[in-house]
This record gives sequence, C-alpha cells and structure tokens, in this order.
Amino acid sequence: MKAKIFILRFVSLALLILGIIRVFANQSTFEYFRNGDLWPNEILLQYLFKATGGFIIFHAIMFFGISKDMVRYRSLFGPYALALFVSGTSMLIVGYLNFLPIWLYGSDALICYFLAIFCFYVKD
Repeated sequence: MKAKIFILRFVSLALLILGIIRVFANQSTFEYFRNGDLWPNEILLQYLFKATGGFIIFHAIMFFGISKDMVRYRSLFGPYALALFVSGTSMLIVGYLNFLPIWLYGSDALICYFLAIFCFYVKD
C-alpha cells in the first residue's frame, strides 16, 4: 500500500508540473524544446491547449488528495478510470473526424489513457 501511495503522489507531482507548463506555455516554450512549429496559431487551439493544462492540474490535486486516505477513496478509481478511457477515446474520435493533425489531440488522449491505466493499477 505504501508503494502505491508513493507512486500516486509521484504521479500527482508530475501531473502538476505538466499542467503548469501547459498553462503557462507559449511559442517560445515550444521553440525551447525544438518544436516551435507545433505551436497552434489559432487562438481557439491555444485556449484549448491551456484549458487541458487546467484539466491536468485538477487531476494532480485530486490524486494527491486521494493519496491521503487510499482505503476510503479506493472505490473511486474504477469508475474514474472508465471515464478517463471514454474521454481519451472521444478525443481521438472527435479529432480524427474534424481532420485535425494528430499532434493537436493525440497527446491529450495519451494522457487520458495513461491516467486510466494508472487508476486501474492503483485500485487493486
């Protein structure tokens, strides 16, 4: 149990850092990582990019809170994992059907799938 609590807190810290980077990222941040051409020029896509950063921060805070009392909140992980899997799948379908480049929605779907797998791991 202590190992899962440690992993849950580590993942929540990693998600918090990732979310903060997404919220405060701009074109120079992308250029720093040598992929400046991937920065979306449309204001709506920039908003969605930053909004998903807030979504990631929400998960970080939630996972850290759950790590305080894993026995009490363990039953949340099953339905939560299913919801994340459905969210990731809907991101892939909507992005594909709207002819968006995969790099605009694929990373968000991967984050959802990673979190879903992680929730299935932690719930047992």
